[in-house]
Amino acid sequence: MTAYDRIRSVVLERLERESIDPADVAAVSAAVDAAVADYERASAVDGGFSLRDPEAMRRRVLDGVTGAGPVDQLLARDDVEEV
Repeated sequence: MTAYDRIRSVVLERLERESIDPADVAAVSAAVDAAVADYERASAVDGGFSLRDPEAMRRRVLDGVTGAGPVDQLLARDDVEEV
């Protein structure tokens, strides 16, 4: 399981447990921030691998949970007409 998979799983479990609507970007963002911070803390304590770019991971997980995942980046580009 990758770091992305682990963090995303933690976020999805929290959303379900706390009945958070995935459309509530602020609440999902808070859950993602907490999950990324927890992952980084656990990596430091356990001697595991830390994230190379925690902010990029945060954006990736947030996009994956609240939007269409990696497709969102393509849809946001002006130079992409078809996906």
